[in-house]
Amino acid sequence: MGALHKAHAELIRIARGSAGKDGEVVVSVFVNPLQFEPGSDYERYPRPEKEDEAFCRGAGVDLLFRPSAEEMYARDRSIFVGEDSLSNLLEGKSRPG
Repeated sequence: MGALHKAHAELIRIARGSAGKDGEVVVSVFVNPLQFEPGSDYERYPRPEKEDEAFCRGAGVDLLFRPSAEEMYARDRSIFVGEDSLSNLLEGKSRPG
């Protein structure tokens, strides 16, 4: 959800090791409005985009995917992926979206 920190750097380091010298590491940063209650702090949620980008660059990320809510939930989308197995485990049990 953004505001990347040291634990994210460790995940990126592991991904880089798993990808090997010819692989690529992609990081997705998306503040999902569906995970916020109506009237909550979604609009005020921190989105330090420049800092996250610099963080990823410094950590060796090859591609940073940072879509907007409009891109992710476009009304005229041609593809929809509905996942109903993993999303019902762990945090998915109590966090919609």
